[in-house]
Formats: sequence, C-alpha cells, structure tokens
Amino acid sequence: MEKKDEEIEDLTPTPWLYWCVCGIVGLLCLGLLVFLHDVYANAGHKQTLSKEVSILMPAKERDAIIEKKEQDVSAQPAVKTGEKIPLMAIVIDDMGINQKRTKEILSLQAPLTSSFLTYGKNLKELCMEAQNAGHEIIIHVPMEPEGQASLAPDTLSVSMTDEEIVAGLKQMLQKFEGVNVKGVNNHMGSLFTMSAPKMDVVMNVLKSNNMFFLDSKTTPYSVAGQLAEKNGVRYLKRDVFLDNQNDYAYISKQLKEAEKIAQLQGYSIAIGHPKSQTFRVLKEWLETLKNKKIRLVHLSKLALHKDSKE
Repeated sequence: MEKKDEEIEDLTPTPWLYWCVCGIVGLLCLGLLVFLHDVYANAGHKQTLSKEVSILMPAKERDAIIEKKEQDVSAQPAVKTGEKIPLMAIVIDDMGINQKRTKEILSLQAPLTSSFLTYGKNLKELCMEAQNAGHEIIIHVPMEPEGQASLAPDTLSVSMTDEEIVAGLKQMLQKFEGVNVKGVNNHMGSLFTMSAPKMDVVMNVLKSNNMFFLDSKTTPYSVAGQLAEKNGVRYLKRDVFLDNQNDYAYISKQLKEAEKIAQLQGYSIAIGHPKSQTFRVLKEWLETLKNKKIRLVHLSKLALHKDSKE
C-alpha cells in the first residue's frame, strides 16, 4: 500500500505546472476566437460589398449609389465655397484581360474610370466589383490600327460595311447589358479613327445610346472630335499616357505631368493600364490626394464640365 501511495503522489501535478497548462490553453482559445471573428467579419464585409451595386437594381438606384461612392471612397482635398479646383480623370484601359492585375486596380477605392476590353473574362462580375470600388465603367472598343498588329476577334475595321460596324458595336454593348456604362474609348484604332465615314457610323450608335467618346489619340490625325460634334456626342481626348514603360519613376513623372496640365487648363485626362508599377504608383498617389489642389473625378464628370464651359 505504501508503494502505491507513493506512485499516486508522484503523478499529481504541481500547482505551477497546472497553472502554466491552463494559461497556454486559455491563450490558444483566445487566439482561435480572434481568428474566427476576423474570418466572419471579412466574409460579411465582402457580402455587403457584393450587394451594394447589382445588375438587378433599377438604374436610378444604382446611379445614386455610385454617385455617393465617388464622393466617399477617396480622400479628396477640401474645397471652399466658390473655389475652382482643377479636375483630373484617370482611365485604366485593358481591364478584364489579366485577372490578377485587374483585381489589383479594383482594390483601389477611388473615383477611377475602368475601361474594360470587350473580350475580357468575367466582365459583368468585374464591372460590379469596379462600381462597388467607386469606379466608373466605360468600354474599350477594339479598332483597327495602322500597320501589322495582333487584332481582337471583334475589332472594328475600315473594310467593314456600315451595317457590319453597327452590328459589331451593338454586339459589344450587349456584353455589358445591365452595367452602368457611360461611354467608350478606342483600343488601338490609329487607322480606324482617321476614317470619317467609319467614325460617323460609330458616333451615330453612341448618340442613340447616350454615351460619350474618349479619344485615346493613338494618332494625331484622328477625326473623332469632328464626327462627335457633328452627331452631338460628348467628346474627350487623352492628355497623358501614364505607363508606356512599366517603371515606377517614369509613371510617377507622367502622373505629375497630368497634374500640371490640370493646373493649366482646368482639367486633364490620363490613361494607364493594369500593370504592376501603375498599381503601385496610383496606390501611393491616392493616399496623398487630400493634400493636392486637384480633384479626382469620373470621366463623365469631365464631359459635363466641358459642356458647361462651351
């Protein structure tokens, strides 16, 4: 009996060991609770965002939400009553092709303008995500360039008949049915935008859909402006290409150039692409926007701004 008593006594944990074990278990439980809270909180946040803007919403309700996001999502500079502040629009072309880079741009909660290519993937889903981030949506319409180039399957070409151009353009617009699309801009198109007869057909379609045209100015000989005026279509043109080089210093310099142009003429339009360094520069630039005497706006706001000045 004495032997067994000694064995039982030896197996009994000492007080300090007992409390150490309890403490470790308590910390593990606390960590698990914090982890689960974050998981459910993030899931709820994503679910809320996905429901904010929906294809099924009435157009007026959807527009009101997007309008509010333009004002709320970005830290804009304070504007005094009566103060005139330069406006700037940043358009990101080629959205919807590289899904990773597209998602990076969509993570920027700001009044950017996302221009989606007509042959991109998950177009409607990405457009809704863009609108929930406060972006405006336009369509990046492939048009025939000068010289040899790899063309998209739905490229508008100068060899097309008027009927083929109308059908092709309408087919592109149908891919964005239910999306709050404000306008279009040309993808490539140095040859097509020089053709007055062909651009006349395009402008006629845009007029019937109440859309504006942004001229990417891939050629100095574009006649898009003249044909837009003839058809009563709001017309804008690009001032700066941000990222002909995917280089941080170069893109930063180009962004400063866009700021200077805005200060001189009252507004500017910069075009970039979903590239790694473009995302990096824009992310940092947006954080400094509240300290700049420039207001970032959707492209459609510049179209209205120009109309009011003319």
